[in-house]
Amino acid sequence: MKNDFLGNLLGSPSRAKILRLFVFNQDECYTSEQIAKKAQVTKTAVQKELKSIEKTGLIKKKQCTQEVSQGRGKNKTIKKKKVPGWGAEGRSPYLPALLVFLRSVAPTSNDGVSGKLKAVGRLRLVVLAGRLCDDENSRIDLLVVGDSINDKKLQVALRSIEADLGSEVSYAAFSTDEFKYRLNIYDKLVRDVFDYSHEILLDSLDVHSILAK
Repeated sequence: MKNDFLGNLLGSPSRAKILRLFVFNQDECYTSEQIAKKAQVTKTAVQKELKSIEKTGLIKKKQCTQEVSQGRGKNKTIKKKKVPGWGAEGRSPYLPALLVFLRSVAPTSNDGVSGKLKAVGRLRLVVLAGRLCDDENSRIDLLVVGDSINDKKLQVALRSIEADLGSEVSYAAFSTDEFKYRLNIYDKLVRDVFDYSHEILLDSLDVHSILAK
């Protein structure tokens, strides 16, 4: 990701990631462990930054609902329990303006996203769309096309991108042959990516020539 303006402004990249998580997911409740995992910061940083953010009135302590499995096999049951956590303070008058501001300084960049995806396989096409282009109309935020794509590595890359952004990234990944097939049958999911706002980060398929046929 590019130089993180918010992280520099706050003097803490960890605080910036955690703040984005709450602002972009205002209806969610997270435990400290979940915050550390989603923001990809240490548990020590979570405890420190939560105290600082709480003082602003933007977040508050809540009771989160978690599902817990008990027993095995046919005797396995799923029960819900309440655990201590944190969530956005919906009554804060600063949240609406902060949401707009954070969207305007999202730390995405061509090199950043491409760099995180570099190890997932032989990529032929990478396209940003949806929320990564400030457009809520597209059904996906990221289109990845390539061969020998390693799903585990792709998931690791996506979690890293999400940690920087503070929100989930919806994506579609296709092999080169499947992508070309979908283009030829005017697959709506694929076509929507190019009909709405998008940014091509990598294209060795000359996709616009294919679309023009």
